Amino acid sequence: RALCRKKGYNCILADILKDDFPDAEVGVAVDILHRITPRETELISRLRERYRTVVVVEPVKAYSISMPAPMIRLWDALLGDSDGINPFDSRKEWQFTEEALMQYMKALGAYRVRVLGTDVVAVFNGEAGQTGNL
Repeated sequence: RALCRKKGYNCILADILKDDFPDAEVGVAVDILHRITPRETELISRLRERYRTVVVVEPVKAYSISMPAPMIRLWDALLGDSDGINPFDSRKEWQFTEEALMQYMKALGAYRVRVLGTDVVAVFNGEAGQTGNL
């Protein structure tokens, strides 16, 4: 946080599932849902309640590296997403095909879903203020 402020960024340290979100018209969640699974629907609901539009960007596969399962667990602990909050066994299930993740985002309420590189970008109408299509 100190480094961000030193560089002139407005940095907030908060619990994404409990604390208030900052004021804005658009809420953006990038590379976070697979880190908090199985509570991703809770976050999307919170974002939609708070913002006019919500943009979610998620990797199709949380683990797109090819190696034996024990090695993936070691890689995760040393270099990957292991943050001590959400255990590996919860996150390892975030393995979709592009089509399956697109359908999942649509099932969560996204009105626009596109593939961008190895990620899926989903846009949701929020409940705050008027809704519209970007």
